[in-house]
Formats: sequence, C-alpha cells, structure tokens
Amino acid sequence: MLGVLFLYGAHLPSSAVAGTEPANHEASAPIEHGIMLLPTQALYPRYIADPHEVSFSAQIVYVASSDIPQTSVQRYLAQLGGFIPLIEAVPGNGDEPDWQLGIAAGVNGQFDIIESSDNLGWDGIMHFEAAFRSTPTRIYKVAWQHLSSHVGDEYAERTGRRRIAYTRNELAGGISERLGERWRAYGEIGWGYSKKNDNLQEPGRLQGGLEFELPRRERSQEFRWYAAMDVSAMQESDWRPNLSLQLGLALHRNGRRLRAALEFYRGDTPIREYFQSDESYVGTGLWLDV
Repeated sequence: MLGVLFLYGAHLPSSAVAGTEPANHEASAPIEHGIMLLPTQALYPRYIADPHEVSFSAQIVYVASSDIPQTSVQRYLAQLGGFIPLIEAVPGNGDEPDWQLGIAAGVNGQFDIIESSDNLGWDGIMHFEAAFRSTPTRIYKVAWQHLSSHVGDEYAERTGRRRIAYTRNELAGGISERLGERWRAYGEIGWGYSKKNDNLQEPGRLQGGLEFELPRRERSQEFRWYAAMDVSAMQESDWRPNLSLQLGLALHRNGRRLRAALEFYRGDTPIREYFQSDESYVGTGLWLDV
C-alpha cells in the first residue's frame, strides 16, 4: 500500500515535440499544434468497474459463492500495472487531442487468505491501443490485446490442479460516449483470433458499461463521488453475463486517479484459467489509475 501511495506522489515526465506545455488535459494554458510525447492522461478512458482492467490496486473480498474447489471465503485481489500514453496529436488552442497511441501492461492475481495467502492464479495482460476523437463527446479505440492466464504454484501443489493453458490474442474495438457532465457509456467487441486451448476457448467477446461521476464545480475540488457498472460476456462461457459494480470516491490529480470503493462482482471467475467456474464476491479496496 505504501508503494501505491509513493507512485501516486511521483511525477511522470513528459516532453513535447511541438510546444512546451505538459499534456494535462485539464490544463487551461493553450498548447501549440503538434505531436506530444508521453502525455500524462489517456485519451480513451479506462473502464472503472472492469475486473480485467490493468491498474495498481489492492482489495480484500468476501466470496459469497465459488465453484473453485478447496478455496476459502476470504481473498486478497491485487493488480500491478497501468496504461501509458506514448504519443498524441495536439490540435492547439487548448483543445483535446485528436488521436493517441499507448500501451497497457499488468498482472492481476488472487490470493486465498485463510489458506496461508496461497496464490490461486494470475493473468498477465498487454494491450497496444490507438484512440481517435470523432466529436467532443465521442472517442473510438482499436486495440491488440494479449492475455495469458496461470494457476498459482501453491494452489496447484496443494490441490493437484493443472493449467488448461489459457492464452488469448485478440483484436478489439471500442466506443466511449460522454452523456453530459456526469455520465459516460461505453461498448466494446473483441475477437480472439489466436487461442492456445482451442478445445475450450472461443473467439467472441462483448462488453459494455455505464459510469457516473459528480462533476468538479471548482478548480480546487479534486474529490468526486462515482458509481460504475461493467457487464461482459464471452462466447466460451455461452454468453453468460458477468456483472461488476463499484461505488466510491475518486481523487483526481496530475492526470491520475486514486479511488477508494466498494465492489460487487458476479460471473465467471475473473482469472481466466478458472473461467469455467462461477463466483460472486463483495469487497473494498484502493485503485490507482495511471
């Protein structure tokens, strides 16, 4: 947790090919037309309630139900990673960027508290993403996404559980739409063109969500209440819906967001090695979106 707070206080460097101002989208100073390297904020917003999103986070959850054998009702959930914008086009006059290229990478894991904090499993995730603004409120993205899922060594040793070799390479497209000051809706479709376990895995994926956040009314007001919902479904799970809900408080600063929230989840176990198992849980935690 101290590492998360330390990272939050650190400043990411940025440099501009044209212009000298940092790419803080909330800054009021005009920026000359040109190309910005290492901007500080993603053009395409991250999905707040998506359990597969890459972030820095730590949660403690109570598992109300789970089909994974020999597991307890208390778990730690941890995420280590984030999205890094690499380059963007700045139109000038302080307007939002027209397009942006970036990369995301991270590891999401689960740990069984009662069973000596055994690692149940983890997903390694990588994205390359291009985002484009079509209107002041609408942004599109296209992405190449890779996910490789693993069974935790300690859990495998204790139970004999063997890996099903879940690996997925995917092409995805998404749309994000602002609905006034407070609301945002998004939708995404993915097609897994390369899968390591063709006997179990299928290509189709659908996702959508809705987010609400109280607007900032004064420049000094950085804390904002928010609520978020994410719904997803995959062909390999017979299109059964997965539902994730969050309610919390977000602190915005320097192009980053620190969130403290309550979360509810019901659906496929988020670690994809266990996608054939269902579970539901409630919990609380901290998320640092970078």
